[in-house]
Amino acid sequence: AIAPGGNGVAITIIADTAGTKVTDVTLVNIGGEGAGTGGGLLVHASADDVRRIRAIGCKFEGGAYALTMKGTGSGNSVGDTMFEDCEFGWSTDGVILTNGAGGDVVTETLFRRCFWHDITTDCIKDGGFAHEMTWLIDCFFATAEGGTAPTRFLKIDAVGHSGLVSGCMFATATNAASKLVIAAKVLFSANATEAGWSTARPV
Repeated sequence: AIAPGGNGVAITIIADTAGTKVTDVTLVNIGGEGAGTGGGLLVHASADDVRRIRAIGCKFEGGAYALTMKGTGSGNSVGDTMFEDCEFGWSTDGVILTNGAGGDVVTETLFRRCFWHDITTDCIKDGGFAHEMTWLIDCFFATAEGGTAPTRFLKIDAVGHSGLVSGCMFATATNAASKLVIAAKVLFSANATEAGWSTARPV
């Protein structure tokens, strides 16, 4: 394992196409701990596309976000990424999917058996942009250590955002739309709250 950076480091792990195209990068058992306005991992398509980022058994935390994925610059996008058995915590936002300055949306993002905790605002947010095929499978969304819930567990509600939330557990009483804010194209199938397992969409 690589120990988290900490010590005031803004962003500890960066996959950015500013210097060269980024493809086929795999992180295994790595910790990234950011600070301030930064975060644990930044995946940034700034000058070309980013493809096939894989993270297995990693922990990303600290600062403004645990993980941000974004495309900026004309036609650049982040796509085909997978996070398995990863932990996102101790930050304002957990995962931010965003784009700007002409960049394309984040596409084909899979989170499987991942764990969110100690997030202040949103565990996952789309930054107001509709991203394509965000898949959340068998994930767990927890409160802070003291029991305080984030503002929202999910905020992937930009019109046109698509994906699937299935087999996930949320540390909240019910499928409340105030805590689980999802777009019409995001399928919500057999997820659990304190009320039990349900196929009902957030209401």
